[in-house]
Amino acid sequence: MYILIFHFQYIFILSSTTCAKENSFQLITDYTVEKNIKSDVELLKERLPIVKQNTKCQEVYVDGGYYSKEVVQIAKENCVEVHFTDLNGRKPVRMSVSEYEIDEETKVIKKCPRGIIPIHASVKKGQTVAHFPKEACAKCELKNQCYCKEQKKDYVVRVNLKSIEAAKQREKIECRCEGNKGKRAAIEGTNSALKRGHGLSKLRVRGLVKCRVNVGLKVLAQNFKRFARYMLERAKKAIGESQGGSAPVLVQ
Repeated sequence: MYILIFHFQYIFILSSTTCAKENSFQLITDYTVEKNIKSDVELLKERLPIVKQNTKCQEVYVDGGYYSKEVVQIAKENCVEVHFTDLNGRKPVRMSVSEYEIDEETKVIKKCPRGIIPIHASVKKGQTVAHFPKEACAKCELKNQCYCKEQKKDYVVRVNLKSIEAAKQREKIECRCEGNKGKRAAIEGTNSALKRGHGLSKLRVRGLVKCRVNVGLKVLAQNFKRFARYMLERAKKAIGESQGGSAPVLVQ
């Protein structure tokens, strides 16, 4: 399933559509219309549980603008794996946070990328903090790329907890980059069909309720078109296969 959005001056439309290759045809399965003052993240947080309940989807592909720690958490609670086609912001200049060995539950740093165990480590004020022996870090060849900072008695590493989850998502994106982008490109056909074929680029009604009804009718019409096209193709194929056939002859 893929999530797509449309931005207008006063309204914000979020819609979801199937994208499985094994489907004979794809359908728009969910949509919502809100005022254009709501963020992508807030809209997805509200809609994802509803999409899961109505469609039983297991995977969702979204743009990087939808990423947040809360979205990832809600997806896990609903047993949905979210694939981001990209993430906002620049890639870290230093080494990736994921190169540190970090406990999944406690978020405490267990080892640095070189395998050094910290003297003591803890989580404070949204950060995981680890103290490493000064003699080990001073001679480390990764010192310029590491997050460590020198103190009087030791070196300390402070990593924001949000950065840990973001680093994991970046790794997933890099591993599945081609597949994610392929599904992202395919959704543009739905975008174009709704705008050009059904006038979604310029609604002729005003008011949130009227816009919701209007968009719903356009989505319904697009789904009927896809189903009708699929049935016509099946009928043509059946007629083509029946032509040139022969009937059995009974011989006494």
